[in-house]
Amino acid sequence: MQVVKGLGVEYLYVVDPYDLKATTQAVEEAMDLPGVKVIVCRRECAIEAGRRKVSYGKIKVMEENCNQCKLCITTTGCAAITLGEKSIEIDPAQCNGCGICVQVCNRGAIEREG
Repeated sequence: MQVVKGLGVEYLYVVDPYDLKATTQAVEEAMDLPGVKVIVCRRECAIEAGRRKVSYGKIKVMEENCNQCKLCITTTGCAAITLGEKSIEIDPAQCNGCGICVQVCNRGAIEREG
């Protein structure tokens, strides 16, 4: 990061990309500023972590809270999430538990297990 600062970049922000609120805030702030901006993500892409079989825990669907709005599907693009008959479904074989879907769902239909 000293290299980035040494290049004269004034806006340097470090985020955990699995924290959507902080990451979105950093991107919005950066977009409003002039000049070169750098955002460093401190974790690898959830898709790449999934390919390497990294697990961050288990995710479950609370069917009674799901209205099948598909926000979790369209926002995350996660292959583990599909639309079922009564609610969304999460394929545990494809889900690495990153929790991004939990943050996206505003109905509390997706939760971490445990």
